[in-house]
Amino acid sequence: VLSSSIRTACGVPPNISMSKLTSRNHSVCMKELPSACCMSDSINDAKSALADAEIARLNRRLRRESAARHEAEAIAEHGLRDLFQRQQEIGLLESIAAASNEADSVEDAMRHALAAVCKFADWPLGHLLLVDGETNPIFDSTKIWHDESSGHYEALRVLTESIAFGRSIGLPGRVWESSAPAWVNASSLNAHAHPRLPTAERAGLRSLFAFPVMIGIEVVAVLEFFSMKHHTPDGALLRLMGQIGMTLGRVVERKRTKDRLMHDALHDPLTQLGNRKLFLD
Repeated sequence: VLSSSIRTACGVPPNISMSKLTSRNHSVCMKELPSACCMSDSINDAKSALADAEIARLNRRLRRESAARHEAEAIAEHGLRDLFQRQQEIGLLESIAAASNEADSVEDAMRHALAAVCKFADWPLGHLLLVDGETNPIFDSTKIWHDESSGHYEALRVLTESIAFGRSIGLPGRVWESSAPAWVNASSLNAHAHPRLPTAERAGLRSLFAFPVMIGIEVVAVLEFFSMKHHTPDGALLRLMGQIGMTLGRVVERKRTKDRLMHDALHDPLTQLGNRKLFLD
């Protein structure tokens, strides 16, 4: 009765036995099994491809974020270096300005400036040359130095003090002539125009740098420095040395004003002869 009910419900003809029906269904299932497996593999491959694409997208995002972070850190580091450099420059200017105001003489102010600039730029040797006289100026290669070598540069110092620098002679003369900073490296093409370079090289120095001390457009002194490395000053350093040159120029200007007032107080304004106060003194 159950078999008849199943046949009726499933629509199986009376002439087909249940065993044959079961065998036939099994064959159909076995034939359809490979198709089902292929479909499952396709689904798994699709899921794997989606996962790989997501991983690649996340890796690209990670690389972008990492690059952006490194760039931000580099910008911050550069900004901090610039800030530190500006603070050092301001400290140098303030130190030279204060020393210039307190100095009893031009030479004292220049000595402090030589020491401060050498410390700031890590230059071992600095020297002062003064322009002496207003009508017929001459270059005085002074004995005022900042020397950290304890005698190692003595030959260079003696040679420098013996040279009569004029306009366009050597690096100081070039600065005097142009009223602008100048430098020369031992490897420069025009090194032959600087007679002290061979002596400087033998002492381990590789570069010379000099800038003018100015009153208006007049050069009143030149400060020169020697470095153990090849050096090409950048715009910031040139501007800084220009400001130092103007600050020191005011020291020379005050000295000239003081000397002029003293002269006027002791001399007749018409004849320029000494007055009675001069003879009484």
